[in-house]
Amino acid sequence: MLYRLLITGLISGVVAGAVATIFHFFMVQPLILEAEKYEIQSLVVATSEEPSLSHTHETQALGDGILRSTFTFIANVIVGIAFGILLATGLTLYGRTIGWIEGIGWGVSGFLAFSLLPALGLPPEVPGSATAELFPRQVWWLSTAFASVIGIALVVFNSQYIWKAAGLTALIVPHLIGAPKPPPGAVGAVPPELAAHFVVNTLFFTAVMWIILGITSSYVMQRLDANDKMSFQTGA
Repeated sequence: MLYRLLITGLISGVVAGAVATIFHFFMVQPLILEAEKYEIQSLVVATSEEPSLSHTHETQALGDGILRSTFTFIANVIVGIAFGILLATGLTLYGRTIGWIEGIGWGVSGFLAFSLLPALGLPPEVPGSATAELFPRQVWWLSTAFASVIGIALVVFNSQYIWKAAGLTALIVPHLIGAPKPPPGAVGAVPPELAAHFVVNTLFFTAVMWIILGITSSYVMQRLDANDKMSFQTGA
């Protein structure tokens, strides 16, 4: 079983992370770079220092861009593998082989639990945004993601209304409690339009990753099941 989880998570994570990185380069990274300009400008105003625009700094910026892109790709693949293993674990507990259409459903469920529902309280934050303290945000995000997984499972996989109601409650409670907020009076350096654009593009990018994870995981597990059956028949 461990082999199935690892091989499914590895293959689906690499594929999903690589494809999602393409969307990240074209849809998310330009917004991050634009936001960093506002962030640097606000720091320059605060320190009354003039930014240097020398050729040396331009060359360094090019090198930083390549390094940033490499780290982005590696990070997306690592995240993809981790979520791929989680998805493979869920499919294993589900107990039967699914097709690619059902795989999309599992991917959408993962997107809801780990991206969209937590984003209702803590949307993706572009550099320069006003934010709350890191630790409370981490606790709320993890709690919301866990509650969302439990809630979706209870709603989808139970026929009894009492369990469906419990699932809906699990989905709602974190948002009734509320996510941590920035300190009163805190103002971000980036325009609200840019921040909103970043949220939409980031959620789209993560949706792509999750859908590819669902499709690839279902396909890999189908192949593994077919190989197991063939090996069993050959051995018999």
